[in-house]
Amino acid sequence: MNGQPNTDIAQRIIWLIKIRFLIILSILVIVFSAHLLGMQFQFPFIYILLFFAFIYNFLFYYIGKQFPFYLTTTLYNYLRIFTDLLITTILVHFSGGVDSPFNVLYFIDLATTALFFGSSLGILMSGHAIIFYSLNNFLEALKVIPHYQIAVLPNIIYSDPGYFMLKSFSLFFIALALIYTMSYLSMKIHEKQEEVEKLSADKINFMNMVAHELRSPLTSIEEYVSLALEGLTGPLTPDQTKALTVIKKQSKRINDMVNDLLDLAHIETKMNKFETYNLPLVNIIEKAVCEVSPQITANNLSLEKQISDKLPNIPGNEENLLEVMINILSNAIKFSNPQGKIKISAEQIEDKVYVAVKDNGIGISPGDIDHIFEKFYRTSSKESARRKGTGLGMALSRSIIEKHGGRMWAESEGIGKGATLMFTLPVK
Repeated sequence: MNGQPNTDIAQRIIWLIKIRFLIILSILVIVFSAHLLGMQFQFPFIYILLFFAFIYNFLFYYIGKQFPFYLTTTLYNYLRIFTDLLITTILVHFSGGVDSPFNVLYFIDLATTALFFGSSLGILMSGHAIIFYSLNNFLEALKVIPHYQIAVLPNIIYSDPGYFMLKSFSLFFIALALIYTMSYLSMKIHEKQEEVEKLSADKINFMNMVAHELRSPLTSIEEYVSLALEGLTGPLTPDQTKALTVIKKQSKRINDMVNDLLDLAHIETKMNKFETYNLPLVNIIEKAVCEVSPQITANNLSLEKQISDKLPNIPGNEENLLEVMINILSNAIKFSNPQGKIKISAEQIEDKVYVAVKDNGIGISPGDIDHIFEKFYRTSSKESARRKGTGLGMALSRSIIEKHGGRMWAESEGIGKGATLMFTLPVK
């Protein structure tokens, strides 16, 4: 198995890094506005600093995307937050010191630290923040480094020890309160998430148990009805034959639904124990085609493959992705017209692999296309309703693709014009 990080935490950290790009842009807009208003910021230094912040933030983003196992390491996140606080302190220095409008950035950094990494790292980094902030104020007060005023003030408050000590201690204790609050909220959210996951697991287990309990009597009913219809239990009147035929048909329908519920429970259980490997996607596509070949032949359909020779390996779970491909191909077969054509295409575009399965069958109406991935959804089309199915396959397929960090959707020009099911998967 690859050294994959906790997927949820890794995605949140990547999201946090993206938010920092937005913060850098916001600061740039504020500074540029101050420049236009003629305020006394040290603009050349601040512009250079923001450029450096953009570069190092991009570097952390690149490392996180290329080497995702670093995302959840303490060293990676310590260095990232340490650099943030250091850059914030330099920005505060060049924009007025104790009077800087950017002092609030300390709280943003410490709040996100506590929310994502808990109180321990949050308290450690708040200590760093107070040291950086106080050191800057002391050095300015002692005139070791210059103090840059953003406006003409009646009193030189930056050199008043009591004033900047008060601001330093205020920063520290407000940061502690913020860290405690964010850590508490994070802990409660985590507890609720665990409760939801447990309820979901209990639901799956209950569904599994009920389905298993129903399967045996339903199978017995089907078998005894079949024996009766074959005349092995004695002659039947036409009315009896008609009644038993209805019973057999309905019991088979319920049995099919029970089997689908068992499949749902089985797949969702497997997805909770998600393991990924470096897989050749082309092999998965070929295996799926091999699985459904008898159905293609039986329905007198033709299959065209347009798969790139340079299709890369992808991180994924082979069993789950094979399930997706079989579901999509089976869906195309089910809704194709006689002598119809199915086309599979796969190619890499930038950092994603795009896979599409197109048929020229009965198509999907505009009103149904946004709902076909919902569990148990049946389309409004009479022709579609005639072709049996419980509607679980597409819901499960999309869930699997999203668990892999991809996206799945459908396109159709309308009823009678075929449909295309597509999904993407990240290359890394």
